[in-house]
Parts: sequence; C-alpha cells; structure tokens
Amino acid sequence: MKVMIINGSPKKKLGTSKYIQKTIKFMLGNTQTIECGIHTKKDIKEVLEKLDDIEALVIAAPLYVDGIPSQMLEFMKEAEAYCKEHNYHFPVYVLSNCGFIEGHQNTINLNQYECWAKRAGLPWGGGVGIGGGVILLVYAIMLPIQIGIALLNIVINVVNGMPPINQGLIIGLLENIGWFLFFSSSMFVCEGILTYRIKKQITGKPNLYARFMIPAIIFLVAADIFMLILSILKGGFFRNLFHKEPNL
Repeated sequence: MKVMIINGSPKKKLGTSKYIQKTIKFMLGNTQTIECGIHTKKDIKEVLEKLDDIEALVIAAPLYVDGIPSQMLEFMKEAEAYCKEHNYHFPVYVLSNCGFIEGHQNTINLNQYECWAKRAGLPWGGGVGIGGGVILLVYAIMLPIQIGIALLNIVINVVNGMPPINQGLIIGLLENIGWFLFFSSSMFVCEGILTYRIKKQITGKPNLYARFMIPAIIFLVAADIFMLILSILKGGFFRNLFHKEPNL
C-alpha cells in the first residue's frame, strides 16, 4: 500500500501541520508513504505527478478563517480536474488543525474537503479536527529538549564522580513525558483511529475531533502569553516602537 501525505500549510519549516504529517507517518508504520508539501502554487505540478499509483491521500492542513489555505485551494482546483481525467478513485483523509482549543472548530473546514472529494470522484474517508494549534507543536519541541537536559545532567554527574542517575532526575523526566502524552492524548487517539481507517481503506465514517487536554481558561491565558512573546521576538514590538515616518 502506498499513501501520500500532504502538508498543506504555507509554512515550509516547522508548523503544526508538519508535526501532524510526521505523527501520521509514524503511526502508519511500515506502510509506504510519500511526504509532500503544498506550500506555494509552484508545488502543485510536482504533487499531481505523484498521484498516479497511490492508494490513499492524506492531507494535514491548518484552518485559516474557517477555510482552506489559498495555495491548497489552487491545488484542489487542479487536482479535481486531474483526478477526473485519470479516473482516480483513492480515498481522501484530512487532518485539519486550528488555534482554538476545540477540534469541533474545524467542522466546516472538513465539510469543504469532503465536498471537494465528492466533486473529484474520490471516496471520502473521513477527517480529524484537531484543536490546540501551535501549542501542540511547542510541547512536542519541549519534550526532546527536556530529555536532552536530563542526559546532560547524567553526563555532568559522571564527570563529577556522582551517581549518574538519581530518583529526582527519573521522576522529573517521567513527569514531563506523562504531561506531554496527556495533553496530546486526544489527538493521538483520533490519529490512531484514522490510521486504522487508512490502512483498511475504510470510508464513510463520521469525522473525529480532538482537543488539547487542559481547561479552556488555562489554554486561553497560555495562548495569549505565547502569542505576545512570539510577536515581540519576531520584532513587531520593536519595529513599532522605533518606527519613523519617512520624510517626503
């Protein structure tokens, strides 16, 4: 079985859609996969040419203003005609992620993909609406950093002639892993179910929805703080602070 997994985010590096693309590839195990990205309109032709011998199409893409990213819309427009012309009938599965905590915010977006699949003559395999957005990616990045710090502490202990591993180190590491798995558990469960459907080529099942597993009020505060820090680090705060009007 050969499965194409498309990252439909305009972000070429990192991004939650890229993370979801990688987790689905991991869950598919030894299934042959083709990883592609539709980041700009220039990527469309190359991806279309790879559709020839796939048996399932999986799309991981963000939700933008209750809709589909513009470059993905262009791909879908061309892919619809291309699939009809070549008489393709592989099922389509979609993982739509958004910055809201509730995965149900992706409902309309998944309906849009389903309508496109039907217009293209492709069976709709179902989708997953994933809430949490970039916070999911942040926790996924933090975990290997925390593991790296733990390994560094082991090395330091060895150099200093101390026992390399102590109870506090193990407990701290296990806590970090446990929190990561808990916060992302809803997404992992839904992805696992979708992966089973992909392997068995099951279609016509209802969409699934996953949320980031913390209370909404905590998520909102954490998201606001994160976005504030992100905007400052990207220079927006300082650009506005020292902005000067040009002399005309």
